[in-house]
Order: sequence, then C-alpha cells, then structure tokens
Amino acid sequence: MKLNKLSLVLLATTLTGLSACNSGGANSQDSTAQTANQSSSLDSSNQASNNAGIALPYVQINVDELDNFSWTSYHVPSPTPSIDTSSPVSSLGSYFPTESDGTQATSYSLSGNKLIQNYLTFGSDSAASQLFQQTPLTESGFAALSSSQGCNILDGDKNKVACNLTVTANGGLNGSTGSLPVILYRGLRAYNVAEMIRDLPAYDSVAARPNRWDKDNSVVNKSQPYYMEISATPSDFNTTTSIVDLHNYFYSPDGNEGFSFDASQLNNGNATTCNIVKITGVDSQVKANPVSCSDSQFSINQAGYLSATGLTAGVYQINVKASEPSGGVVENAWQTFYLNVAATNPDLAAWKTGSVATNNVLGDFNSIYVYSSQDPDKPNSGWPTDLQSYGKDLKQINNNYLNQRPIKTALTEMIDMGYTYSEAGMPKIGYWKLDTSTSNPESQITAAGVTTNRPDPEFAKWIGTVLDPSNGAFASNNVGFTLSYAFDNDVKADLIGYNDKQQDLLADALVHPVLYASQLNSSYKIDGLAMDLEGGFTQTRAAEVFKKVADRLAYHGKWFTFFYFSSGFTPVTSAAFGPLGVANFSTYDVATYRAPLSQTPDEISYVDNTFGGAFASEYANALYAAFRSDTACNTTVNGVTTVTSWCNSTLNDSVSENYRMFNETYHTVSPSDAMTYFDGKYAPVLPLATSATQWSQVEIWTPDFTKHTKPGEVSEIMLNQSACNGLTNAFLAANESALSSPGTQAYNQLASCVMQNVNIESVPLQTFSHCGNNASGQPIPYAQCIMVSGLPGKGSSDASINHPDALAYAENNYGVYASTKANQAGYAVYALQNPGTATQGAFGETSGTNLNVQEPWYIGFNYSGTRYDPAYNAQSNTNEWSKFGAFINAQ
Repeated sequence: MKLNKLSLVLLATTLTGLSACNSGGANSQDSTAQTANQSSSLDSSNQASNNAGIALPYVQINVDELDNFSWTSYHVPSPTPSIDTSSPVSSLGSYFPTESDGTQATSYSLSGNKLIQNYLTFGSDSAASQLFQQTPLTESGFAALSSSQGCNILDGDKNKVACNLTVTANGGLNGSTGSLPVILYRGLRAYNVAEMIRDLPAYDSVAARPNRWDKDNSVVNKSQPYYMEISATPSDFNTTTSIVDLHNYFYSPDGNEGFSFDASQLNNGNATTCNIVKITGVDSQVKANPVSCSDSQFSINQAGYLSATGLTAGVYQINVKASEPSGGVVENAWQTFYLNVAATNPDLAAWKTGSVATNNVLGDFNSIYVYSSQDPDKPNSGWPTDLQSYGKDLKQINNNYLNQRPIKTALTEMIDMGYTYSEAGMPKIGYWKLDTSTSNPESQITAAGVTTNRPDPEFAKWIGTVLDPSNGAFASNNVGFTLSYAFDNDVKADLIGYNDKQQDLLADALVHPVLYASQLNSSYKIDGLAMDLEGGFTQTRAAEVFKKVADRLAYHGKWFTFFYFSSGFTPVTSAAFGPLGVANFSTYDVATYRAPLSQTPDEISYVDNTFGGAFASEYANALYAAFRSDTACNTTVNGVTTVTSWCNSTLNDSVSENYRMFNETYHTVSPSDAMTYFDGKYAPVLPLATSATQWSQVEIWTPDFTKHTKPGEVSEIMLNQSACNGLTNAFLAANESALSSPGTQAYNQLASCVMQNVNIESVPLQTFSHCGNNASGQPIPYAQCIMVSGLPGKGSSDASINHPDALAYAENNYGVYASTKANQAGYAVYALQNPGTATQGAFGETSGTNLNVQEPWYIGFNYSGTRYDPAYNAQSNTNEWSKFGAFINAQ
C-alpha cells in the first residue's frame, strides 16, 4: 500500500495525557480480603467475570515485569517507575464504536475491584481507548490481589489468578459497558523481546538486570551481550562448547525450571521432531531446502546451559521450552533465539563482551513492490495478466540491467488481515469477538476472531498463476514472490495491546497462507511475508507480534519485512525481526520538513556539502523566498517550513530528511545505532516510479487553477495563487494556441501561476508543458492535461542546480545510508505499477477536475491494458533501468 502521507507521527498514537484515576462506580468492590484458603478455583464451571456488557479480551499483569515502565532517577538506589506511554497493555476502542464509520468512544473508565484499579488506567485524547499499567506488580501485591474479593485461581495454578473489572465508555453502538478479565500471574514465563534487551534497575525484590539497551537514557551498553542473536564461529565448536545459560531467557519466581528443545509454539502447538533448524537462506535464493534439522548437535545440561558441537556456517534457530511444577500443575513457557555461526563473525568469547554477528544469511536479497488494480477473486479478473506482465518486466530488467544484483522477490499486496466479526451493514465496525460459551478468559480467545480476505479455497484457485515454475507470473521468470499484507484499521489499532494469546493466533493466521501454498503443491514457494501498515509500531506488544511472525517464518527458511520510514525502527524492532527480518526503509515521501537554510546537528542544510549537493547561499535564499510566498505546498512557522501532503520535495529535502530520520537521537537510540548494535537488517526502498512526492513531473488532468480548495483542488504543485485567478478549464480550452506561444498574455499568466518565472540559479522553479500525444498520436490540449515539473535540486554528482529525475532521488537517498551498508540485506525498488493502477478517472477518462498522475508512473515494458498514459516512453524506461543498473551494480 502506498504511503499516502508522510508523517513522522507513529500510527499507534503517543499518549498526550493520562487520566488521573479511574474511580469505582456502582459496581465497585471494597478491598476486604479473603484469606488464602477462601480463594475459589476457576475452571469450566466457574465464571471469571460477571459477564456485564461486552466480553473483552483479558489483560495479563505479570509479577516483576518492569519493561512496561519508564524508570526515572535511574541511577539512584530507589528508581521510580512511571507509565511508559509507548506500551499500552490493551487497546479496546474497536469494541465501542459510536458511529457506522467506525468512530469510537472518546472516554473510558474502570470500576470494580479497587485494588486492581490501582494498577491500570486509561489514557486520554488520542490514546483514550488504550489501557496502561501504572505500577509494577510485586510479590506482595500479587498476594494481596489474589486473595481479594471476586478473584479466582485459574487452571488450578496457584500462580495464576483471574479477576474482573468493568469498562464503561461514553458511548457504543453495542452498549457502553464491557467485562474485562484481568489475569494476575507470578509464575514461569518467557521474557518478552523488550525484557531480553532492556537494561532494568533493581526494584522490590528483583535484582538489577544489566542489559544492552538502556532505554531510559537512550544509550547502548556495547559491552553487554546481545542474547537474541549469539555470534560464533565454526571453530568455537570443534569440541562440545557451552554457549549460554538458558535462565537468561525466562522469569521464574522460584528458579526451579527445567529446559528442553521444543518448537511446537511455532507450529500451531503441534509437537515436531525438529526443534532446532539451521537456516542457509530463503527459497528463491537457495533452490534446495533452506532449512535442515540440527537437534542432534545441541544439548542442555542439568544446570541449564546450552551446548553444541560440530556446527558449520549458518543461522541456527533455537527453540526452548522451560517447565516448572506449580502445585498440582506444570507451568510451561517457550522462547526462540538465534545462533549465528560464520568464519567472519566475532567468536563466542567476543560475543560475551558485546560484539554482534556480522554474517548476513539473507545476502543481497533485493526486492520490488508491485501493484495490480485487479482483485484475483473477482470473475474475469485481469490480475493474472497484470502479474504476468510484471514477471516479464522483471526478467527483462534482471537480465539486461541488474545482472550483478538482480531483484530476487516481488512484494505483491493482495491480502488483508481483518476481524471475522463485523456489524451487519457496517463493514467499518469489527472486533475480536470472544467465545463466551467458556468461562476461562484465555479459552474465550479463539482463532475464529481474525481472518484474511483470502480463504483457502479461493487462494488455491489462483496462487498457481503466480508460483507455478512452468508458467507462474514470477516463478517462471526466476523471480520469487512475497505475500504483502495490509491490515484493516481496527486490527491495526488494536495489535499494540494484544495479549499473548491474541499475538499467537494472529501470527498463526498471518503465516498460514505462506505455508499453505507449498501444501497445495510442493513446487509453489512463497519467500515470506511483508507488511505495510502505513505506520510505525515500536510498542512492546507490537514487537512481540512481529517476533512471533518472524520466528514462524524463519523456522521454514522464509523472510519477514516491514515497510516504514527509518525513524520507526528501534532496538526492540531490530531484536523482534531476527536474522531473517528486514526493515524496508522508505527513502521516498520522507519530507515533513524542507531542508533548513543553515546547518543543524540532525539535518543537512541547503548550503551543506556533506553529501555533495550544496547550493550557493544566494540560490538557497531564493528558493526559500519562493517557499514562503507559496501557501499551496509550504507552511512556515517560527522559521521552520513544512511540506504539504503530496507536494514535491526537492532532492535536498529528501537527503536531509533521510539523514534526520536515520540519525536522530532525541530521546531515543537512533535507527542507525539500532541496526548496528542489535544486528538489524534493512533495505533502502528507492523510488524509481509512482512516488507521492519524489516525482520528476506530474500530469494534471482536466486542470482548473482557480480551484484551490477541496474538492477538485489543484494540489502537489506550488502556486502563485493571485496569478491563477481566471485560469479556469474553459480559459485553458479557449487559449490553447496562445498557451503554446511564449510571450503571450495567456502564456505569461499561466507561467506566473505555476511560478515558472521564478528562477533558482538559471532554473525555473516549475515548468509547464503539454502532456504529450493521445493514443491516436494527436497532441493533448492543455484543457485536458498539463504537465508540471518537479522542483529544482542538486545532487552529489551535479555541477549545478537542475530538475532531477526519479533516478537522482534514488541515488542520492541511497548515499545517506552508506555508513551502515554492512547491515543492508540488499535494496528494494518502488515500484511496478501499470496505468491501470493510476488515479481513478485520470488519462481523460472522466471530467473530474485536477486529477494527478505522478511521473514516471509505469517503468516496465509489457503492459497490455487499455489505459493510455501519454507520458509513458519505453525508451525512457530503458535509459532509467540502464543507469540504475550501472549505479546499483557498482555499490
């Protein structure tokens, strides 16, 4: 899915305020405690809740889980926990819609057991539906809460207690109250991905846990080992070698856990004979099976230390189960981590003092985003035709231009994840509906809650048209295929607060189609799974979802990739993705701000020559004068100029914003350091076509320059709006000849309107021209289409200011990331889209006003559809790919 607006604000909202408290209402219970022997036990015949209102998914609070908090006064004996506004423990807005368009209630409160209320609070403003833990649960707190009124032992485990609260919202089409189970847990559990890397202080009876990521001070402790991916060399295992103490991966209140190898959690809970896999690549790279079973080379001793012998180069996925008796039951927990073995890696001794692996098992795994306007499930769909043409394009491009660094997989967006339940007649309202036939809050959450829009029978009908080695669109052209997901808005908003059960079921559902293809036909290979959720997700629970998806895929030798700006990738996301996970950094559509006039620590100014594109001061000032005179694309407040959605960013803006996003350290570890010190893998996504803001020209169909407000406004270009008065579509039609003759009154007025008469050095700010000829070879009149150029800029290899083409953006954006090239898993290209995917009604198909198509749009060669883009030029595409190939092959 294309980024339709360039925002640094993460989709999952940052909390702007917290409710001071949640007072108990009519259903409040007092804090009168039962004695321990009066606590009841919850099983299939006992209710965990009073079932008042909507059944809501449980929230679990773990004893001594400290990663949900920010720690102030960190380096004094008594650190103070405060709410971490990036880590909600639940997100409940989808259960309380107030309008058919999905608008949600704006205020929420809790009532019920007052002791439990002390631990939870709702946010406010944009985070009103998000629930936060406001104080850690200690051993003494668990003892008090577990014996309080209305709480029951769950599953016969004395360490697990289920209680209940009531949520009340200020509206809801299904009712304004909900029953919220709260599970209190002090037993054995696997550390989550944040706990595995985060430096945490001593608190209550828990000792300090030095670790690699000091989140509170935005520091990397480089001497601490990175437990999620252990680095070693083959020579480390000439004899049986002890690797790591498995107690580092689990929390146990008693320290009596035992360990075994177990990958069942990655296989829908089913036991498997292969619990440790050696990974050597992904399907389209390694034509043989990219994974092999390695259980026999590993062992665990009585003290809980993992050992191995005879290991050769590869990445080993280690799946461990910890078990510990608790009364009459056995508690189990599962953890997945990786051992990266290569001769070029730091050895095991160096890893223990902070070195990270350097071996990249993915290699140069280059990708491209491709899009079809067709739905494969619709009768007579043109979807196979679209993808067949893209497959031919990629074969031609790889063979002729990218022979040294070919594109290996195509990321195709054709599947959505959503909730199974939605309100009748209101498709924008959906939520994870619970099974209330059971009373156990964990059992109420089932796989039936979420689903894709591609059920197995439909998927099976057409997936061969992509994957069949003999005639599949990509497979027959020696290009892999990656399934690219979009999420419905409700799922996208809720996943930041999913509990463990929801995370597991969502991960299973996401990975299922990737594996199902090979079940249909062993020769049908999907390389992995991609996500483009149009937002950055740095919350711990979102990272846990990503980790569970990435681990399930890696078990089968498949990759995981997530698309967003580099600013959305942190140590916790790097750790979650694992060695086969790749952050696809959008290097395009990044410009929230114009590059500054003078240098700042985190930006590259117009006069700075760090990347070789410095303007002379007089030309930088002239460009800024133009920005400040324009209100269509630029807004200046307190000297800072921001860019309006879809408007062209200059080449210098793009370089500056890429640099800022990748290196900014304000209250965070920079994405650059997250990649370097947590062995992250990324691919810069380079814009060769269809970018929203980094285009070389834009077609404006049925232009009318008097329309400056929606609907049908002129957008994407800078305007001298006073000069645009009178330039209606009728005026353009009546003055076709004059507009083609420089110096006429009509020509001069249009030139002034689009600021063609403003020069930066000797280059016009923007130029206008005809869009070209129609399919019959006749010139397209201005009243039907006007082409406007992008803005001037200067790149690393430019002697002077010019109007850059798309390739210039790709090359200069790529240069920003040169210092961390060791962490690149290749590059990605945006995008293959044919004219059929362009703006509805463009190309003169309707009389809709001011319909835009960014150029270049289609950069392939084999489109056979009927929509005609006058700017398409096969020779220009040949030139672009030839130049791009020369550039990228040399990197």
